[in-house]
Amino acid sequence: MALTQQFTSGTDATASALNQSSIPIVSATSDITTPITGLLIFNTTDNMIYRYTGSAWTIYNPFSSSVAVAATDTADATTTSTTYTDTTSSSVLSVAFIASPSGKAIVTVTVSSMYAAVASDVRISFRLSGASTLAASDINSSHVFSASFVPGFREVLCTGLTANGSYTATFQQKTSASTGHFLERSIIVKPTT
Repeated sequence: MALTQQFTSGTDATASALNQSSIPIVSATSDITTPITGLLIFNTTDNMIYRYTGSAWTIYNPFSSSVAVAATDTADATTTSTTYTDTTSSSVLSVAFIASPSGKAIVTVTVSSMYAAVASDVRISFRLSGASTLAASDINSSHVFSASFVPGFREVLCTGLTANGSYTATFQQKTSASTGHFLERSIIVKPTT
């Protein structure tokens, strides 16, 4: 039994033909004239795997809408930056993900507590890089104006992402004055429909 088989234009993807190949290799999705729902193919033109939904071919993305990715840091990350930065006294906190076919993802940033030695505005947010970009902003932030330990949480539905595009979400923080402290940071991304 061959592990792959080159299918040409006009190939009838019958059970018999498919049993001879684990994933059909084609130069165009139209090379399979009678696809069955759930069929996976490898397209040599763009080097992508496609899945037939029963009515259309879509780029196969096994992480499309159900797999969340996360990163955490338990250290006391500090910054004196008055603009959003991913550089702190601790590590850069980021996760890679694939956007859903709908081009949407929910991004959540949290800290168990954030504060400044002097009362100042400390904020957490995130930025996206990759297939398209989104800068960290006050609109997508959680903030406190306090010298006390206060938890922070912000969840944002990001829309307009490139469908099935590769992205990196990076935790960012800033302070209006003094040194901002960010304890137990986390960033979670869940592609969604």
